[in-house]
Amino acid sequence: MMLEGAIRELLQCLGSDGDSSIPWEQVRRWPKGAIDTFQDAGWLKPGDFAETVECPGCEKSCPLPVELFPGDDGQATRAFVACEDRNFGRVKIPSARLQQWQLTLDQLARWIADILSLRFSGKCLDGGNLLELGLVSGEKRAQMLCLHTAGELALVAGSGHIPLVDAIQLIDGALSLNADLIRQLVDTSATGDARYTPNTARREVRKLETAAIHEQWRKEYRALKKKRPNMSDVWYSQQIAKMECAHGKQPETIRRQMKK
Repeated sequence: MMLEGAIRELLQCLGSDGDSSIPWEQVRRWPKGAIDTFQDAGWLKPGDFAETVECPGCEKSCPLPVELFPGDDGQATRAFVACEDRNFGRVKIPSARLQQWQLTLDQLARWIADILSLRFSGKCLDGGNLLELGLVSGEKRAQMLCLHTAGELALVAGSGHIPLVDAIQLIDGALSLNADLIRQLVDTSATGDARYTPNTARREVRKLETAAIHEQWRKEYRALKKKRPNMSDVWYSQQIAKMECAHGKQPETIRRQMKK
């Protein structure tokens, strides 16, 4: 995996789940130096030790709770998981595998504001789905730049938006933003008030929210199909309709979107 792939993966974690704990199993697939790059930017901070890890005892890699015991010196800690297979029993877990990193929306939002030299607002709008970052000046107008946080993370100004990942770039090994692209967003987005734009972006926000809901349906469909591969599409849609992510939609509505 290249660093660009790790960036996209990290943003997807935050966009889907809100503040996230990034486990060792995920980080180990990233390229060398990725953690340092993310920590230097302030995206990631060391978190608490994992309470559950993938058992390395066999190829099943079952997620199991971690058991901690004092080391022989009375200070060091030994970690184990109890494998259900009696051939393996208690499996030792290296302490490095317990390490987790914390990614929060506030850390990311403040990084965006700092890179663009904005006076960070931090005000939440539209039920928390929009986070004000600060006022950005283009060549034609100034508009409030917001971060859309439901589903795919996106930068919103007036009636326009761009995926956040498209604006992120690497300069001399450090994470940065394409400021020209963001100023272009500000200049080309329609707005009724040059000083304050979130109210004019509500339609675009609703589109993003709907797209995020449909993507969650597709994610649940893939998971169900993996567990129960021989069931009908109607059955899959009925199961998803019982979940919170259905938002009260009928199975037929879900069925039409879950395979796109």
